[in-house]
This record gives sequence, C-alpha cells and structure tokens, in this order.
Amino acid sequence: ENLGSSSSLKDLFYALKVNGILKCKVDRGVFQDIASRLQATVNDASALVDTYYTIGSLVLMKDQAPDVDVLLADADGTFHSIKALSQSDGRWRYSSDNPESSTYAAGLALEALAGVISLASSETDQSRVNTVKSDILKLFDSIQKYDDGTFYFDEKFGSG
Repeated sequence: ENLGSSSSLKDLFYALKVNGILKCKVDRGVFQDIASRLQATVNDASALVDTYYTIGSLVLMKDQAPDVDVLLADADGTFHSIKALSQSDGRWRYSSDNPESSTYAAGLALEALAGVISLASSETDQSRVNTVKSDILKLFDSIQKYDDGTFYFDEKFGSG
C-alpha cells in the first residue's frame, strides 16, 4: 500500500528495502508503475541523494521483481552525471550547485555508480570504471587512524 506512485524517492527506497526483508506480496503492476516513474526521473535528479534513492530503488526492484524491466535506457549518461560530481581528492559533491564535498557523499556516489552498472543494458565503458577506481584510491588516502587502531574518515567539508 505504501509503494504508491506518489511516494517520495526516499520513502520508496526504504519501503523497497523493508519489503526485501519481509517479502510482502506486491502486485506486479505496482512494481511496473514505480519502475516507469523511476526510469523517467533518474536523469532529472538534481541532487546526488535523489539519484542514490532512484538507482537504489531500481536495484532493489531488480531483486524483488525480476520480470519487471528496470534497466536504464541511458546508463552511460547517468554514470557520467554522477561522476561529474567527483572531486580531485576522492570526495564528492552533493549537487552541481553546491561546491561542498564529503566522504559521505562519496559513499552515496559509489553505491549509485555500482547500481548504474548493474542496471545497464549493455557493457559499461571500462575507462569510466577505471577512473572511478582511481577516485576510490584517492578517497582511501584520506583514511585516518585512532590510537586504538580504528579507522575513520575525517569529514572535512571543503568549499570550492
């Protein structure tokens, strides 16, 4: 009942996440409506978090409703629009309008990029994947270590 087409992207994502655990019976038509909406809005997302919820929801639907088409028509373009938010130090911006970047945003971006690759109808350009690997290595260069051996990212917001 909560997977209606009027639900917010965040609500859809978490409802699908919970449904993956509870295994509730969802009408195929509901999944088709949601998939159509998400596919239509994936390229219109203005913020990284919206893209994250959209791609994440499609990935969850791929697992829960394998007979529903959730593949991205322009996976390459979606990959590029997410990658455009990366910074030279491995952190990512939340949107193109906001110059602040963070390691948390990097986590959202990397998870969304992995989702794009799994939803691509064709092979993803390997050079793009290699560029993301380089970004991950830069991100790991910023890992800090407490005296007890625990690792963490020192979340410093940097403005452009």
